[in-house]
Parts: sequence; structure tokens; C-alpha cells
Amino acid sequence: MIPKLQIFLIISSLLFTGIIVNMLRKEMIDLKYSFTWILSGICIIILAVKPEIAFSIAGLIGIIEPVNAIFLISIFFTIIITFSLTVALSRQSVRMRKLAQEVALLENALKEKEKPEKTPR
Repeated sequence: MIPKLQIFLIISSLLFTGIIVNMLRKEMIDLKYSFTWILSGICIIILAVKPEIAFSIAGLIGIIEPVNAIFLISIFFTIIITFSLTVALSRQSVRMRKLAQEVALLENALKEKEKPEKTPR
């Protein structure tokens, strides 16, 4: 790996991971959502420091160029992140629907209580 590229990858990955950790510290992002981002940043740092790992992974899965193995790993992490966000979004959608139904039932009950009672004469 070219030393300039290696330095660039290390610095950008450290910056990226630092930003995610800072957002986590300021509670701008939840731990469960930041875990995959931090893990991917750490993996990129490791691959930048030890490029022979990319060669080993490429040889292990039968890919000729290590760069293609890195792209495959990046796509894998992207799919994991997308799936975890899809699961979180689905959960939030269910919660929102239940909450809207509960609010509607409470509003209905409140309106029923506020109606003047008809007394027989």
C-alpha cells in the first residue's frame, strides 16, 4: 500500500471514529446505533495499519485484488448498518402507531366524560 494512502486512511478513520465517539458522548446518537459505525472505523484503521490483513482476506475468499476485498468488506458493513437502521425504523413505526391509537382512545374517553349527562324528568 502506498504510504500516502496509508496515512490518509489512518487519519480519516481516526477522525471518523472520533466524530462518532464524540456524538455518542454528547448523546447525539444512541450506543446501539453507533456500535456498527465505530466497529467499521476500527476495522478500516486496522486494515490501514496492517495491509497484509487485506491480502490474507482476499486470498481466503478467492479474490485476486485486496482492494476488491476491502470493497466487499465495506459493502458488508453498509448492509449491516442499513439492516440495523431498518429494524430500528420498524420498531419506531410500531411504537408510533400504538401511541397514536392510545391518544385517540384517551381523547375519546375524555370527550365522553365532558358530555353533559341527560337527566330524565
